[in-house]
Amino acid sequence: ELLKRNRWFFIVFLLVATLATYIISSRAKPIYATSLSITVDRIHRQATPDYQYDGYYAIQASDLFSQTILSWFLTPSTLLEFYQRANVDPKIDSLGGLTARFRARKFSAQNIVVQFSDPDRAAAEKLAKAIGDVVKERGESLNKDAEGQGIFEVLPAVPVVVETKPNVPLNTGVAFLASAVTAFVLVAVRRYLQNEPDAYRS
Repeated sequence: ELLKRNRWFFIVFLLVATLATYIISSRAKPIYATSLSITVDRIHRQATPDYQYDGYYAIQASDLFSQTILSWFLTPSTLLEFYQRANVDPKIDSLGGLTARFRARKFSAQNIVVQFSDPDRAAAEKLAKAIGDVVKERGESLNKDAEGQGIFEVLPAVPVVVETKPNVPLNTGVAFLASAVTAFVLVAVRRYLQNEPDAYRS
């Protein structure tokens, strides 16, 4: 009975919300999710009497250096250098927004994965290449032995760029269910508010 009395409100609310979600989702521009894997390897090692532990020490050293690389993705000046090298406008609104664009994670002592998204595929590809170039140059020049040789080798992999679009059927279905529940709640609240004064009078 509650829905019968308010069926037009229910139907109109349901159609408008669902149709609006469908239009927005279908017209939304794709986003290009980008992933770049960076490998850190210690190539020059000092001679040590504990040669049997040399591999362990190399992994530990790579792990510490990987932490340094991770910190670069939280440093606005370094992020700005990435954009400058790629010749891409960073469109900075805030420093927090700039650092939030990138997600850098260390999956092992020698493997770092950087992920970010951009609405322009060409910009995403150029930025990924610039990140690899800058990290490689910085990493290999930052740590050197007494002979001036780089201790670490930084190897950026080929970046992976994937086009992602909104899931129109899923978004529309969720909007349909959510708007149906919302419309029912609004109708119930309206009915309650209409009946409350009658309860006081009685």
